[in-house]
Amino acid sequence: MTNSKILRWLCALLLLTSRINSQSGIWNPNQFHVSLDEESNYLLDWSYDISQKTMQFTVRVKTTGWIGFGLSPYTGKMPGSDIVIGWVDENGKAHLKDRFAAGHSLPSIDGSQDYTLISGREENGTTTLMFWRKFDTGDPNDLLLEVIRLYSHLFLLTNIAVSSSIVISY
Repeated sequence: MTNSKILRWLCALLLLTSRINSQSGIWNPNQFHVSLDEESNYLLDWSYDISQKTMQFTVRVKTTGWIGFGLSPYTGKMPGSDIVIGWVDENGKAHLKDRFAAGHSLPSIDGSQDYTLISGREENGTTTLMFWRKFDTGDPNDLLLEVIRLYSHLFLLTNIAVSSSIVISY
C-alpha cells in the first residue's frame, strides 16, 4: 500500500471520528468539526449538501479584525491555494472576499467571487464567519471540492489541506 493510500485511509478515519455532532451527540454524516490549533483558537465546521453540490463553512477565530481561510491543493502550502479573507467592520457588517494565492504574498482578489457570505459577527474577542460555495465553480482559481462514498457514508475527498498540518481531503 502506497503512502498516498495510507494517508487517504487515515484521513477517512479522522473524518469518521469527527462526524459526531458535539451538540446533540447523534451521528450526522454531513457535518464535520475540527480545531486547527492546540488551544482551539481557530475552529472550523463544514457541511455539505450533496443534492445542491454545495459546501458550507463556519470559521470561529479568537481574534478581532480580519481572518483568513484557505484550501490548499495537496500540499498545505500557500501557493495554489483557494482563499477567503473576511472581517466584521466597526458597524457590525460582515465582509468576505474570494482570493487565490499565486505565491507567498498577499493573495490576489479573484475575478469571480464564488464564496457567498451567510453571516458574520464579532463578539467577546471572537470573529465568526459562515459562508458557502459550490463544489465546482468553474473558476480556475477555485479548487474542486468533492465527496466520496465510503462504507455508505459520504466524506470530503482528501486532496485539500486547510492548514499545513490538518489535511481534510486527498
